[in-house]
Amino acid sequence: MEGKSKMTVIRPKVIDVFTVSATYEDLSPHTVTTVQSSVTFSTPRKAVLIYNNGAADIFFSTTTGVSATANFRLPSSASISLVFPISTIYFITAAGTAELSIIGER
Repeated sequence: MEGKSKMTVIRPKVIDVFTVSATYEDLSPHTVTTVQSSVTFSTPRKAVLIYNNGAADIFFSTTTGVSATANFRLPSSASISLVFPISTIYFITAAGTAELSIIGER
């Protein structure tokens, strides 16, 4: 098809998650534990897709200081799309470990 960019599959293999962006950055996989961690894109992204492929729920924030009680929760086997300028995302679990797939579009 004319004018279409290539399709890119983002991990995990459990479901097919695609983006049609020709300018994406894949920060997958990212392991989240009970110790705060973060990912930073090389340049700010206008949209980010996060998929929780782990057994534990994760909590995340786009500002410093994420906690397992006061931030957004992403359950195991769920995904979320964030559509606003993002450079860094912070993560933590209340217990256990989770592996995330993270892709950002410019």
